[in-house]
Amino acid sequence: MPINLQVIPVKSVIPNERNPRGDFGDLVALAATFAVNPERPGEPITPPLVVQDGDIYRIIDGERRWRAMKDHADIEEFTAYVADGYDDANAMLAMLATDDNINLTSLEKSRGVQQALLLGDVTTERLALISNAAGVERKSLRMALRGIKKVKKPETLTIDHLAAIGEFEAAEDEEAVLQLSKAKEGNWEALAVKLWADRDRKEKVYQLKLSCDMFDVPVEYVKNSWEGVKGYKGAGTYEDESAVVTALQELIQKYEEGMVARIFEGSQWSAPSLTLYIPKNEGEEDSEEPEETPEQKARRELFARHAEAWPRDAKRREEFCRAFAAQWDAGPLFALLMDFAVEKFDYSPSYYYGLLEGHGYLEKRYHDLLTALIDEGYELSPEETELYNIVSAIDFDEEEEEADDEG
Repeated sequence: MPINLQVIPVKSVIPNERNPRGDFGDLVALAATFAVNPERPGEPITPPLVVQDGDIYRIIDGERRWRAMKDHADIEEFTAYVADGYDDANAMLAMLATDDNINLTSLEKSRGVQQALLLGDVTTERLALISNAAGVERKSLRMALRGIKKVKKPETLTIDHLAAIGEFEAAEDEEAVLQLSKAKEGNWEALAVKLWADRDRKEKVYQLKLSCDMFDVPVEYVKNSWEGVKGYKGAGTYEDESAVVTALQELIQKYEEGMVARIFEGSQWSAPSLTLYIPKNEGEEDSEEPEETPEQKARRELFARHAEAWPRDAKRREEFCRAFAAQWDAGPLFALLMDFAVEKFDYSPSYYYGLLEGHGYLEKRYHDLLTALIDEGYELSPEETELYNIVSAIDFDEEEEEADDEG
């Protein structure tokens, strides 16, 4: 669009109602800096960008500078870049960039991204543009768009919160959507981890039962994996439904009738599993407690080890971040560390449970957090090293491309 440098009246400018910024900072101090402009004293060195609409001008970029001139500089006119017109979506994307080094809050940024997403069709190209402007992954933006449409006041939620709601909406889990929609900003992430873990367990239990239904093998549900069946002996314990099918294909030929299965529905420490039972021979004792599989044992030991180490490491991360903040006081790394290490990855073991369960948004955050910490000299504990190696093996770029293809 044509853009010209013009002198326009301060009072003829109208702020952009879609500006996500709520706090414009110290305008008095900003106005004082305009005095050093050698060519146009009282004006900012970088002119604001506006769109002419009849006799008025609508700000696209530079509202903070304009407010400082209007309220604290003794001028009636100022120089601005004036455009003849603009596309609402591009204007909204421009507003996502700060006109100085004062960062938007998470909620201000969220409101700006939401408005950008809702302005017209979200094509792949436009999604990439919003992603680059806002610094938000495209997958999160797609999920956030789903989440926006499921809550009454999306402007009160961060993009990550909305993305989590969107993931459950995509999974058609309305109960989880309802719970997350009501959750407060300080609590939603732990709730999301728990809900995904519950959902994963339910899905695994369902698949294990289906494998038995294929062979008409009756299934009972138990709370303890070691419960046996009177008159039967164990024929194998499995966590994968395909392994159950393979075992039943062999056993069904010999025990066409009389086999039973018990499903252990899982817990925080153990994945769901299915144990097959066959009738015992005459004189044999009843089934004893099934042996723990190597996978079950490794998982239980891993959780037990991290349950003790996690709060200790969380405290170390927080202390390192606060020491770093005291030295530098501001900047992108400071914001990243304080947001992730102190607020999001707190002392709850539910977070590492989500990491080990493979929830992508936690894996990516944990990877970025530890990478930033390492770059600043932080020494990982053995437990942090173990988790970091797990998430570092993930190709996040490949996951992003696959998500784009699906979209």
